[in-house]
Amino acid sequence: MKRINSKLIALIPAVLLLAACHQQSGSNNNAASTSAAAAATASPSVQPQQASVISVVPGSMAACDPAAVAKVSWNASGLAGVNSVQIYVGSAADEKLFAAGGAVGSSSTGPWTRPGTTFTAKDAASGKVLGTVTVQGPACKP
Repeated sequence: MKRINSKLIALIPAVLLLAACHQQSGSNNNAASTSAAAAATASPSVQPQQASVISVVPGSMAACDPAAVAKVSWNASGLAGVNSVQIYVGSAADEKLFAAGGAVGSSSTGPWTRPGTTFTAKDAASGKVLGTVTVQGPACKP
């Protein structure tokens, strides 16, 4: 009897430990799935970085070299009075016209897109800013 009791006493902590690990493992699985889902949505090849009516794919880049081709898309069809859109690249002080088209469109860059590249969509008629998006990632060092 004493031998059975000592085995039970030794077995109880092991069972409790396994039960705790199982609960923790279940929580970690949920966290892992949430992290995996977040990573999948943040993946530059899958999810564009979006702001307002403009988006860019890839929305983020792991490294700044080599530069990449990006696809810039816009959809201002839900905005009253916007019939054509102009897309500018660069900062407000040094922006250059990149693309222009109807209320809905897209255009691909050359292989010069890097983290920090900013695109701005403007109403072609009024010049009103409709949205801005910046490619995320570490900045290139000169």
